[in-house]
Amino acid sequence: MKKVFKMMLCLMMIFSLFGCGDKTTNDANTSQNQSQITVLSVDTVDELEEKVLKDVEDTKTNLKQEQETLSKNIDTYEKYINNIDKIKAYYQKTIDETNQLGIRLREYSYQYAQLVIQSNQTNKDKYKDLKGIYDCIYEDAGKDMYDIYEDIVKDMYDIYYDGILKDAYQKVDYDEWYDVLSDDYDIWSDTLSEIYDLWSDMKSDIYDFQYDIRSEIYDNNMERVEKKMEEFKEDIFALKKK
Repeated sequence: MKKVFKMMLCLMMIFSLFGCGDKTTNDANTSQNQSQITVLSVDTVDELEEKVLKDVEDTKTNLKQEQETLSKNIDTYEKYINNIDKIKAYYQKTIDETNQLGIRLREYSYQYAQLVIQSNQTNKDKYKDLKGIYDCIYEDAGKDMYDIYEDIVKDMYDIYYDGILKDAYQKVDYDEWYDVLSDDYDIWSDTLSEIYDLWSDMKSDIYDFQYDIRSEIYDNNMERVEKKMEEFKEDIFALKKK
């Protein structure tokens, strides 16, 4: 009887971990509720992987489309001067969207672990399946997210700093031109650095999480699994509060 009671108590602890504090939506919920983990409405890790990659792609597409609209409407030195607030707003948006995407990828990693750990598989199979967090989210989604840094924000350098601003060199007062050029480079460089840091932090957090969870599953230590899950969830909540 004591063995049965201990087993029931253990199961109750695990179910308590995986059954509370989460919210299901049809797609990525970006409201960033500070007391809940944002999850996707899926039943399998295959479905989750598909929606994770779509979320990253949609985020990149939206930023790229807005950039194209911006460069189409602000295509001369004069328009740049008169709309510098829009340029700055776009840079801030790339930072904000990158930050929110990084938080969602952490949340998807948490959900991925839930789906695997709650399955009726052996711990050996769970250990193997949890590698999907590394393969899909850390590697594939992480690589796709890097395009915001490598392609989208870097394109702004070609469009403005090395484009219409550089072309205006002999058309406007030098001192004014130099100040505008310098300011543009500074905001571009600062944005690039911040986006890289957000991306790098996301990668480190997800790598450590999946490594820790897999290690505890390998050791058949469900109490430690519970602790690692809770710690990661609290880290996500802390990021949402910033």
